[in-house]
Order: sequence, then structure tokens, then C-alpha cells
Amino acid sequence: MPQKGLDAQGHLEREGSLARVPHAFRPVVAVARDRVLEVFGARLHSAYLYGSIPRGTARVGRSDLDLLVALFDEPSDADRE
Repeated sequence: MPQKGLDAQGHLEREGSLARVPHAFRPVVAVARDRVLEVFGARLHSAYLYGSIPRGTARVGRSDLDLLVALFDEPSDADRE
């Protein structure tokens, strides 16, 4: 029996998609995408949007943006700031 959040092969299971992002949150997702690309550029391996926004259950004034950024190299102190 797979654990919650994992598929039958043990891989992370996708909970949401960009298609499910509520209309009110689409501008902030777009700005986050552009800013991540601007800041990390070629050092960016991938970025993952997770939580209530891509699940389509986010609420204005209550929900935050959950974003994981993976870089090819160890982040610098400046990256962490």
C-alpha cells in the first residue's frame, strides 16, 4: 500500500496542476515564476509549486504561496537572503 503523497512506485504524487490555480492567484504565480528565473537563471534546476494554490483550494487573504526551488549548486548566503 503506497504511503500518502507517493504513487505505487514510491514517487512523489502530484496533487495539483497549473490548470487548477484559482484565477485570483494566477498573477502571483506568474510573478514568482518570472522572479525565480530572473534571480537564479542558468543555476535553476527546477521549481515546484505545491500546496493549496495548485490544488485549487487556496483562499484569498488566507493562503500563501508554497514554492520549492532546486538549484544545480549549493545556494549561497546571498541566495538565502
